[in-house]
Amino acid sequence: MHPDFDYWEHALTYYRALRAHGVTVDVVTSESDLSTYRALVAPTHHLVDDVERLPTRVRLWERESVGG
Repeated sequence: MHPDFDYWEHALTYYRALRAHGVTVDVVTSESDLSTYRALVAPTHHLVDDVERLPTRVRLWERESVGG
């Protein structure tokens, strides 16, 4: 990771953009139940400790939530 990268500023950029468009935003853990969400935004998913599980969880969310 670049030494000038600021995780919180990066996350706030997404948060502010979504809120500016009236989107309610929840910040959840990688273990959270994603089934109630209509959309997922994970701008720094590669920094998640268990990143290898994330694609599986997102595919499961997709099948359950949007019929993918």
